Amino acid sequence: MTMDHLVTRSAGLPACLALVSLVSFAGIVHAEDYRISTQEQYLQASSRTYGPGDRVLLERGKRFTGQFLIRGGGEPGRPVIVDAFGEGALPILDGNGLSDNKGVLQIDDTDQIEVGNLEITNAFGTKTKSYGILVQDNSGEKHSHIYIRDCYVHHITSDDSNCTAGSGDKNLGGIHLTTGNGTLWDDILVENNRIEYAGRSGITTGGWSKPNPPPPGKKPGKGGHNLDDPSDCITNLRIRKNRISYASGDGIIMRMAYKGLVEYNVVHHCGYPSNAKPTDVSASIWGANKNIDCVFQYNEAYAHFRNADAGGFDVDMWSKGTIMQYNYSHDNAGGFILSWGPNMGCVIRHNVSVNEKPFGSFSSTAGLAFENNTFYLGDGMKGTYRVWGAVMRSNLLVAVQGSFSTNKSAVVSVGDYYYTPKGKNPSGTGAEAKDPGFVNPCGATSPIGLANLGGFKLRADSPCPKVGADIDHILKHADPDKQ
Repeated sequence: MTMDHLVTRSAGLPACLALVSLVSFAGIVHAEDYRISTQEQYLQASSRTYGPGDRVLLERGKRFTGQFLIRGGGEPGRPVIVDAFGEGALPILDGNGLSDNKGVLQIDDTDQIEVGNLEITNAFGTKTKSYGILVQDNSGEKHSHIYIRDCYVHHITSDDSNCTAGSGDKNLGGIHLTTGNGTLWDDILVENNRIEYAGRSGITTGGWSKPNPPPPGKKPGKGGHNLDDPSDCITNLRIRKNRISYASGDGIIMRMAYKGLVEYNVVHHCGYPSNAKPTDVSASIWGANKNIDCVFQYNEAYAHFRNADAGGFDVDMWSKGTIMQYNYSHDNAGGFILSWGPNMGCVIRHNVSVNEKPFGSFSSTAGLAFENNTFYLGDGMKGTYRVWGAVMRSNLLVAVQGSFSTNKSAVVSVGDYYYTPKGKNPSGTGAEAKDPGFVNPCGATSPIGLANLGGFKLRADSPCPKVGADIDHILKHADPDKQ
C-alpha cells in the first residue's frame, strides 16, 4: 500500500499477537489509522471504503485541495473517525471551485461516523453551488450516530441569486444533512462548529417524508405532512453550541425532526447581501416541514439583515408541539419572531426580545401561544409595533418611546403588561402605564450574550412581578459548560 498507515493494536495484547488477531479476522476486525500528510494520500483516502474503528487523520498545518469523500461506516462503539493529528492550525480542505451541489467533505450512505477539527472552504467564483460539509443518505436503511464537531467552515461560495422560499438552494452553504428513499436517522449531533461567510445557510437538515394520508374516501393528495406520525422523522437530533455569521440567508433550519433540540447557538448578521440579488426571505434560527415536539432554547440571534422576513426566530409550516424558550433575540431587521402555518400546539415562552419589533411577518397565528416573554424597545424605537400572537399570556411589553397595536379580534390577551410612557397602550389590554421596574435596562445599544441580561430582572417592588421572562433561569443556564 502506497499510503502511509499504522495498524491500531488491540489494547492489552502483545504487539505480535495483536497484529496476528487483526490479520486473522480481517473480515471482522477493521481498525486502522490512515495519516494524511500529502495531496496524493488525500486523494487515495477519498477513494477507499472505511470500516469500524478506522481513523482518517489529516495533518495539522497542511492544505488539501478537492473533494474529500467518506464511504463505509463503523459500528456501535467503534465509529469511523475523521479528525486532525499533529500540532498547529487545523488541516484545511479546500474545494478549489467545487460545484454541482457537492460537498467539500461529503459523507454518503453511512453511519457510525465522527468528524471533527477540520477547516473547510470553497471560495471560488460567483456561480458555484456547493456545501462545506454534506451528509446525504439514500440507502433506504436505518442509520445512526453521525457527529460533526469543532469544525471551521467558511467562505463557501453558493449562487443563491434565484433562491426562493421553497427552493432547494436554501440548503447550500455550511453544513447540510439530508435523507431520502426511506432512510431513517437516529443520534445526529452538530456541535461547536464555527461557520462564517458560508454561502446561503449555516446548518440545515432535511429528510424523507412518507406521503400524507388522504382523507377517508379520497385519493392521496399532494403536499403536507402527517404530524401524528413521527416514524419518518430524524430522532435524537441535536444542533448545539455552534456560532454562525454572515450567511447570505438562514442561520439554522431544523426539518423532519422528532424531539429535536436546538440550543446554545449564536447566530448573527445573517441574511447578508452577498449576491447581486439578495436573499428574499430568511431567518436566523427556525424549524419547519414536519418538526414534532422539538425544543429551541438558550440561543441568541441578532442583527439579521433586512429582507422580506429577517426574524431572529421562526416557527414555520408543519410544526407540532414546538417549544421555543429562554432565547435572546435583538436588533433583527424583521423582529423577534415570525410564523407561517399550519402549526399545532406550539409555545413561545420566557424569551427576551430587545430593540426590534416583537412580531414579524406571518400568515397564520393558529397553533401558537406566547407566554411570559419580555419585549423591550429602547431609545430610538419610536414606531407603533404590531402584536399578533393568537394567545398572549403574562407577557411584558415595554416601548420607551413607541407604542403597540393589536387586533382585538385576533389576539386574546390574558395578564399581559404593557408600558408605553410616550405612547398609547393597546385598547382593551387593561394594563396600567406604570414602570415595570427593570433593574437596569439598556438604551439604544443591546447587550450581547445571555449572561448579560441581568438588567432585565424586575425589582422587588415591581408592579408586575409575575410577567415577562424568567431572567434568573436564563442567567443560571447561560453557560452550557456548567450545565
